[in-house]
Parts: sequence; C-alpha cells; structure tokens
Amino acid sequence: MPRIETCVMEERVKFIMALEEGTYIMSALCQTYHIRRKTGYKWLNRYRHGGIAALTDRSCAPHRHPHALSDFTKDQILSIKSRFPHWGARKIGARLEQTHPTWTHYPAVSTIGLFLHGQGLTHLRKKRSRCSPTASPLTDGQYSNHVWCADFKGHFKTRNGQRCNPLTISDHCSRYVLCCRHLDRANYAFTLHMLKEH
Repeated sequence: MPRIETCVMEERVKFIMALEEGTYIMSALCQTYHIRRKTGYKWLNRYRHGGIAALTDRSCAPHRHPHALSDFTKDQILSIKSRFPHWGARKIGARLEQTHPTWTHYPAVSTIGLFLHGQGLTHLRKKRSRCSPTASPLTDGQYSNHVWCADFKGHFKTRNGQRCNPLTISDHCSRYVLCCRHLDRANYAFTLHMLKEH
C-alpha cells in the first residue's frame, strides 16, 4: 500500500493526541511515527507548555549574534568613512586596527562591507570590458627557434616577503622554456632590456 503524505503539523497533533489518550507508550508511538524518543519528548514538552500552536516549526536563526557590530563600532566605521569617503571596507578595517589596538575582536572586512552597503555608502564597481582571446596565435611557429613567446606568469610573494615577477621566454614550436627570469618591474623597458641581454 503506498504511503499517504500528510501535513507535518497534522502528524504532530495526531502523535500528541495518541499520547494524551494513553493508548500508546512513548517508545512504541515513536517507532510508529519513525521518530526518535528524544524528538517525541520534545514535541510533548512543547505541547504542554504552549498548546497546539507550539507544535509549529520554529526559526533556526540564532537568538544572539556574538560578532554583530556594536553601536560604538558602527560609529567608528561611519566616522572613518566620512573622513575618507573613497575608502572601502579593507582600508577602514585596517584603520580600525590602527586606531584601536586594544580591541580583542575586529569586524571582518565582509561585515564592514555589508554595513556600509546597508547604509547606502557603497556602490558596485563597473565591470571592465574584456577582449576576447584570439582563436589562433599571432604568428604560428613552424619549426624550433622560428617564433619565441614572452609571457609574464603573474607576480607572487617569496618567503622573505619580496615580490617576484617571473618572465618566461619559450619556443613556440617545441614549447621548450628558454629563459625564466625575475624582473623588478613588469613594464616594457625592463622587459626589452632583458630580451636584449639574451
């Protein structure tokens, strides 16, 4: 026989009425309704304290937010924003850490950003238009040393905190890496000077 789906609230009321009539014990009734005894006692306790209305689903949201911004913190954020209107959440967070070094907890950058957005003090950045990549290389290398490719791989920080800008030069046909050098600056003059050395 197929199982008939009923309203959750209706099932809870039937469960409580069966318990109140005394025709079933808790363990047997919980087994019939496919719930744990802990859940059965929870519904019974709610019913006895609040009646049928207490059997409805309750919100799972926390009653308090331990990391919510205090009024003082909000005032400090607004004060910094009014002094530096072009600053975003990251710079404001850094300024809070500088001006209040004794605080034990600082708001997250995302929290500051949401607060500023709620106050109408931020606006979405315009998306940059991107060029579509070419379907084929500008010059197709037919054999080794016919075409070389120069490419910056993107900067990263080394263990000592220094910035590294690796530039690679590779052969287009064989994919062999001819050179991989760090440049102090990723600009045309430095790149041209390094290429002339090779």
